[in-house]
Amino acid sequence: MAEGRVLFVGRHPGALAWAARRGIVAEPVAHLDPTEVGPGDRVLGTLPVHVAAAIVARGARYTHLVLDLPADARGRDLDPDEMERFGARLVDYVPVPVAPAPLPGAPAPAAGEPADVTGGLWRRLRNRFAGWFSPLAGAALLGLGALAAIWLGSALEALAGALWPQGVAVPADAGFLEAMRLRLVDVFTPNLDAVAGAHALDAALAALFFGLVGLRLFIVGRRVLRTRITASIASPTRARSAVVMALSSMSAGELAQLASASEATLEAVCGPNAASAGWTFRWVQNLRALRHHLRPGRRLRVEVLVSKDSEGQLAAFRALATRLVAGTGATLEVRQAGRAVDYDDYRDVEAAVAQSLGALVKEGFAFGDICFDTTSGTKPISIACAVITMNRELEFSYVAQSGQVWLFDARLPLAWGGE
Repeated sequence: MAEGRVLFVGRHPGALAWAARRGIVAEPVAHLDPTEVGPGDRVLGTLPVHVAAAIVARGARYTHLVLDLPADARGRDLDPDEMERFGARLVDYVPVPVAPAPLPGAPAPAAGEPADVTGGLWRRLRNRFAGWFSPLAGAALLGLGALAAIWLGSALEALAGALWPQGVAVPADAGFLEAMRLRLVDVFTPNLDAVAGAHALDAALAALFFGLVGLRLFIVGRRVLRTRITASIASPTRARSAVVMALSSMSAGELAQLASASEATLEAVCGPNAASAGWTFRWVQNLRALRHHLRPGRRLRVEVLVSKDSEGQLAAFRALATRLVAGTGATLEVRQAGRAVDYDDYRDVEAAVAQSLGALVKEGFAFGDICFDTTSGTKPISIACAVITMNRELEFSYVAQSGQVWLFDARLPLAWGGE
């Protein structure tokens, strides 16, 4: 097999530092799309089994980072010494999908039929043609509008004939109402008959439109409107004056780096060569997120969400960030955002994020001045920040391992149909 790339997939500085200690030369990647690898490539990491299977199916080699973790070590980042203590090692695996076995209580597939894990043919067809609903609804409304215009024109024509009849015999002694009745009966009745005959095809087409629209609504669950979330990656065009972010707890080995980091410059600690220079503690990503918004002569407000583990380290983070930012000409104000929260409890996180936003608004910050950084913390923090910024002049950010800051603008438009 030809030599290809060696990729280490992961966001944890401890794992990257452990690999470097072992002399492993690999390109660090925060996220990997299996379609980006091919024969000769080698992927290291702790990927889900289906992603690893997709990597192997494309001819690449998958090496899993194995750790024998006790219960009290799960859910937090480890430093290289802890990884060694827990037996960190690299093991090659070749995961392949197999035919599913029936589960207790679940209906087994009929004899001769393969198990369908995608929801069935009907659901696949619905997903495939979900986008047809929007143009279909537009065509139906356009057709009905044209039909209504035709009928309105016919009615006006009939009314004009009734008011200004040609050749209608009205007795001389007939009163005004009787004369109008005779004129309407004489003109409207044949005209409506003609209209009904002439537009029978239009009525049939309208019924067809309504039938197709009704069928589509029934297929998608008898709902008229559905929602679709779209997020666009925006260029970092202007800095914000307030940032809300989470603070992860650091290990003793990472905290030992802070003394020397305080003597360095912000660019040295956060620049593209930070890892090679030995700056691998996880707060580097927080500092990179802040660096994006720093401007000389301006004050940057930082609201920090803390957990019970990181609450005691906030003072160290404040001191480090303030010292590094001082060399840029900007000023930094770091505050704790309320009480310590459980990073794995979405409701707790959502309430803390909303409270931070409310506090900033009360102090006079506009939505356009606030950014929520989702780099540190857990998935519930990322979700809560994305939700609270939705359909508002707010943005949330993410810092890649390369140091690139991405800004996202989430919108929730109303969409016809779709799944």
